[in-house]
Amino acid sequence: MKILLPYKHMFAIFGLPKSGTTIVNAFFDSLDNGFSISEPVAGATKTPNHLRFNKIQYPNIKNGQIIPAIEESLVNDKRFILGGIKEVYRHDEDIYDKVLEHLGLFDFFVFVFRDPRRIFSSWHQANWFHKYSQTSWLYHSYQGLYDLYKQLSHKKPVFAIKYEDFCCDNTIGYMNRVFDGYTEIVGKLQITPSDYILGDDRAIRSETIYPPSMLITKVAIHPPNMEYIKHKIMPIYNNIKDLQK
Repeated sequence: MKILLPYKHMFAIFGLPKSGTTIVNAFFDSLDNGFSISEPVAGATKTPNHLRFNKIQYPNIKNGQIIPAIEESLVNDKRFILGGIKEVYRHDEDIYDKVLEHLGLFDFFVFVFRDPRRIFSSWHQANWFHKYSQTSWLYHSYQGLYDLYKQLSHKKPVFAIKYEDFCCDNTIGYMNRVFDGYTEIVGKLQITPSDYILGDDRAIRSETIYPPSMLITKVAIHPPNMEYIKHKIMPIYNNIKDLQK
């Protein structure tokens, strides 16, 4: 599986926790001529002694500047024409500010959106759920991600992925429709497991793209929560289709 590009490109994947960013990252990291690193900026803060870069050698990080170091690795490695990172968006953290300090190094951005009801359900099944137990937290992060998507669309090529559509019988075909001529991915889909520290464990070690979970937990379907999500967050999710046209 390869990506067709006329010259080397740097990119970033953005999305909320449990929205599908890890398996999307695995898709790009599985390209024969590309790589994508899971949460190197967040990792430098949370697990600095355990950063892993998978397909590239440990980059020459100067003054804590990870993104320029990754870009330098891409430029100097003849195997790759595409290199990228995945970072998770949380409205109360500054990870994205640190990424966008280097906006000029990126050629395009990929945003992953998932049905907010199922994001909230997935959070309820995670051991860190107590941190994000309020639907208002989901709203502010979802709205913040959407605002960033619109903001960056005026500066760089941006591409919106719906997780539910990405996990289909023809993921490569779906991705080529998303890219709409900007680039093309050719070959047979093959996901290669990695050993990244941060990200969903199942997706990191997966060799396939599983159908999306349709589970909605009892807490998520509790009437006040569902009404809030339906009226405040679902309209944002539904707008993504219009932006893809």
